[in-house]
Amino acid sequence: MGLVAAVSLVLLSSNLAGVVATWWEFHSPSVIARRIQGPARMVPWEEWRGRIPLIAANLLVLLALSVAGVWRNLALFTWEVRSPAVFAAVFLLMLVLDDAYFYAYHRALHQVPFLYRTIHRIHHRAYAPVPLDYIYVHPLEWALGAIGIVIGLLATHLWLGRIPILPFLAYNLFRNVRELIIHSGLPSGVLRHLKVLGLTEHHDLHHARLQGNYGSMLHLWDMLFRTQLRA
Repeated sequence: MGLVAAVSLVLLSSNLAGVVATWWEFHSPSVIARRIQGPARMVPWEEWRGRIPLIAANLLVLLALSVAGVWRNLALFTWEVRSPAVFAAVFLLMLVLDDAYFYAYHRALHQVPFLYRTIHRIHHRAYAPVPLDYIYVHPLEWALGAIGIVIGLLATHLWLGRIPILPFLAYNLFRNVRELIIHSGLPSGVLRHLKVLGLTEHHDLHHARLQGNYGSMLHLWDMLFRTQLRA
């Protein structure tokens, strides 16, 4: 499978799962009853459907730009992975750099009034989010948010020369699925014991209070910079 096809498959499959998960959350009484903020704060399905055009437009543009970006830089990638240790190192490097950038970027979106008012406020209309609300954002928000992945790719390129495709795809799948999970509004279960991991509880509290818990995949940054919220 070519890299362009593989990137397309990752984006399409993960977001198709998001479509199914979002529909299920609105139509399953047992799932609704488990929501962290409770059923009463959940936006009605009839109202939430109004978000679909922006979500769909963002997903289409995201797919188009991701595919175009990879296609134009195919020479930078390789299917070869030197060892499992290199796979893990590339994955972790991309995770740390991407999420560190996201923490700083997300914090700025909240603490700079102009950025919140003109860009980030759209996302926080979802005060009790469901999975696909992760991409219910101003187009500039997700575009600038993707810079973290570019930083991870550049760092990997400087280190290894050519970028291993498999950890890159694995990280992108992990990132997309984690975004769906932390916006699900559902308890994290056994994962709640992993203190440095960004959990649904952390992000749900962020949406409820509109401040703090700025990390996405990692809660480490909020712990280090004392921006973590407590229920």
